[in-house]
Amino acid sequence: MSGAEVIDLNCFTDEERLFERFALDLQADGYSICPGALPPALTQEICEQLYGLDQDEFSSAGIGRQSQHMKNEFVRTDRICWFTGETETGRRWLDWADRLQIYLNRRLLWDSSRLRVTSHTTVSVTFTN
Repeated sequence: MSGAEVIDLNCFTDEERLFERFALDLQADGYSICPGALPPALTQEICEQLYGLDQDEFSSAGIGRQSQHMKNEFVRTDRICWFTGETETGRRWLDWADRLQIYLNRRLLWDSSRLRVTSHTTVSVTFTN
């Protein structure tokens, strides 16, 4: 997509408009920050599920992948819990993330010089009060 090309976002659904915003931000800046991006009901369900978990259900976060994965508390001191689809909330989150991944792959992968989103791409969601 060239800088002169204009996209009419009115022809998209609300979710597609959001995903297009992600795509445009990623192309322009390499990242996207969209407060309130998740549907409010899903956000509430995720919060309820996370707040209902015991501390031992969270693992120390690490850095790197697979054989290069390591824990380094100088770099990461947070704890994580993965949504695996075992709960309805987890399935709904993964479905939403899959739709985002598919949209970004279709939208951005036509030009290999642009951002490449793969199944290994991490979507980070931060909840604040």
